[in-house]
Amino acid sequence: MTTNELIDKMEIMELAAIFSIYADTKQIKEQSDLFTENATLVSYMGKNKIAELHGRQEIYKSCNEFMSLFETAHHMNGQHLINITDSTHATGTAYNITTLIGKDENGNKTATKNNIYYEDTYEKVNGKWLIAKRNSYFVYSEKTLIK
Repeated sequence: MTTNELIDKMEIMELAAIFSIYADTKQIKEQSDLFTENATLVSYMGKNKIAELHGRQEIYKSCNEFMSLFETAHHMNGQHLINITDSTHATGTAYNITTLIGKDENGNKTATKNNIYYEDTYEKVNGKWLIAKRNSYFVYSEKTLIK
């Protein structure tokens, strides 16, 4: 592995960390700027597709609406494998556990824990790594009441 490949991998790992921090701090505009202009974001619950978004603006709008449902979010990143294909393209698989605190339809405070993995395609644009395509796989989701 070359020094440039190591630097690229570290920059992509930082991209994933910043993505989660922006979600937790509800900086959704900044988070959506981590996608390329024409990015695609597809979400699956198990094997069922639940959403498909195209372009940074659509991603921002949908993520902003979704995150507004929760008073608190906490993302914990796990293992992250990255394959650098060339100087401006890479792919990766990243794991994440997310806890979202909000209210259910009856007004009860709940915690929703999601185990997720992402299949990503990254693109380096103007010297900065961005997410060009993300498939989000919600493997497990559990909602509990908070007393």
